[in-house]
Amino acid sequence: MPLLTEDERGVLARLKERRSFGKADFLQVLPTYNEAENIASLIQRIIKDVRVPLEILVVDDGSPDGTAGIIEALGRETVNLHLFKRAGKMGLGSAYLAGFAFAMEAGFPYVITMDCDHSHDPIVINDMAAAIPDYDLVIGSRYCRGGRISDYDAWRRAISKGGNFLAKALLGIKAQDCSSGFRCYRTKVLHDLDVARAVESRRYIFLVELLCLMTAYHCRVAEVPIVFHQRTRGKTKVNLNEMQHALKMIFALAFRRRWMKKTER
Repeated sequence: MPLLTEDERGVLARLKERRSFGKADFLQVLPTYNEAENIASLIQRIIKDVRVPLEILVVDDGSPDGTAGIIEALGRETVNLHLFKRAGKMGLGSAYLAGFAFAMEAGFPYVITMDCDHSHDPIVINDMAAAIPDYDLVIGSRYCRGGRISDYDAWRRAISKGGNFLAKALLGIKAQDCSSGFRCYRTKVLHDLDVARAVESRRYIFLVELLCLMTAYHCRVAEVPIVFHQRTRGKTKVNLNEMQHALKMIFALAFRRRWMKKTER
């Protein structure tokens, strides 16, 4: 991590100290923006339901609703909870990259990402942790056998499935769920791929672009089934503008991928 700020140095030092105990191989990264209604109960569920030792890192993008203050209060009584506060909203992909960088620098072999709105059940982390030693990426999947969406309305279900169909058809991705943010990565692979340089997007489509990159480099990818729940508290960050941007990026990635193949010939 080049030219660390004082806050980054502090977070990294605490993570390294915790990692030096040798108990936790997993760093759980939770990107937040205005999740005050969800974050405390989610962390409590992670602590209660996840059997593997892990450290929890919340990357908060200057949430005006007081999310960071809730984490700071929880952190005083939760030794494996850490907070990295950023100045403002910098994008989901950017938050993930910050978490990846901390995981690499602190020496965690694996890093887990998930949504903070209770759409992902933390108990599935146990299955992901059991599978990851044999893979480079394990995806919590809505669309593999056994996975499902519990309560999406029809138009959001159609958009989600349509986006996944396009990503698979145009980008050569074999995974069934291309846009799930519930993932467990092998940190060494993220380092070797130099994801901060190789992946251009810093918004929601970051997830698809990273999976496209990992597919191109023949990374070993597995999926475990999840039941996906629509958020009941707080506002979704995926809006029409985000969907339009994602669609443009999928076609841009498809063009780049085809051009690279022609160049290789």
